[in-house]
Amino acid sequence: MLIRDSLTKNTLVRSITALSLLQIMNYVFPFITIPYVVRVLGVEKFGVVSFAAAFTSYFYLLIDFGFNFSATKEISINRDDRQKLSETIISVYIIRGVLFFVASLIFVICLYTVPLFTKDKLLYLFSFISVSGALLYPQWYFQGIEKMGTITIVTFISRLLIVILIFVLIKTESDYRTYALLNSAGSIIIGLLGILFLKRYFLVWKVPTYSMIIQTCKESGVMFLSTLSINLYTSSNTFILGLFASPYIVGYWSAADKLRLAAQGLISPITQGLYPHMSAKFNSSKETAIKFLRKGFYPITILGLTVSLLLYFFAEPIVAIALGEDFTNSILILKAISFLPFIILLSNIFGIQILLNLNGSKEFSLIVLFAGIFNVCLSLIIVPKLFAIGTAISAMITEIIVTFLTAYYAKIKLRGTDGL
Repeated sequence: MLIRDSLTKNTLVRSITALSLLQIMNYVFPFITIPYVVRVLGVEKFGVVSFAAAFTSYFYLLIDFGFNFSATKEISINRDDRQKLSETIISVYIIRGVLFFVASLIFVICLYTVPLFTKDKLLYLFSFISVSGALLYPQWYFQGIEKMGTITIVTFISRLLIVILIFVLIKTESDYRTYALLNSAGSIIIGLLGILFLKRYFLVWKVPTYSMIIQTCKESGVMFLSTLSINLYTSSNTFILGLFASPYIVGYWSAADKLRLAAQGLISPITQGLYPHMSAKFNSSKETAIKFLRKGFYPITILGLTVSLLLYFFAEPIVAIALGEDFTNSILILKAISFLPFIILLSNIFGIQILLNLNGSKEFSLIVLFAGIFNVCLSLIIVPKLFAIGTAISAMITEIIVTFLTAYYAKIKLRGTDGL
């Protein structure tokens, strides 16, 4: 028993370590390039590229279809059943292939009918190419079997290559389309390398039945609605702001938000690594899972609070060093959203780690659906008047609501057990 517990803990540590390195690359590599890129492209072009990326994120979301949660959980539970793993993997890729076709069709229609996009087709096309990488990328599989070291290697190789190319190819403001293309190229490289590594573990070829594919689609559909709703109060903020504000204001917001995401990236490996581990524990024993989560609750939340406090009090030097004097308007924005990492961490613990693992998908979906609609409505009211600060206020209020609601329903689900 002690040996098994030790192995389990070692697996979790390795998974979190690998995810930490992955997040470091996902955020530190851009953090290396962003100071250079924002200075070369300027506020306006950086805002234009950010708006295009926000638009593309909707198609990325469609391709993902919630598999990063549903498929991760399914693979984690059945990690020792090779036949089941095979059926799950093939089902995911079949569904993703169909969704990619649908996404491409919608994108082409928008590109040639909506004036906002037709005026710079090449930029939006280059941004959309990244969706191909989303189609291929098998992070959900490696996260499910808790072997994230593979994806870490893949990401390091591709990110390093793109970083080098950015410094070599991005020289003037007119290179903003090339910058969008390089970001998409990185996504495709990661996807292709991920597939190659996946073949090393994919030892059994078992074509799923039609009913298996439909079942996989249904299970992930619930999470897709949740992630779609989440997108309405995360990535949609940049898109909504871009509908009312100039590219300059979008640039100030996007730059500040990237710094916030970089800080948040210090915490997310812990929650990402925890999810498949908690899925397996809840599947085995709810009491053991809760005991394990309670033990780590306070250290994790203290870490999150520390990150947010540092972000708030050191906003000015962080912006000055990372973005330069042209982005001084980003300082106030960064302060306004500095506590998002801490708030989002709490909602992740209550919503992802507890609710989803205690058959609370319905409650979780309703919470984020309400939050998404609320955020869009609030943004449409205050963003036209307050612009980036309005976006920050809307994001903060929405995330606080999500945290309180997930905590409330998590408490209900935990009733009768030794909860947090």
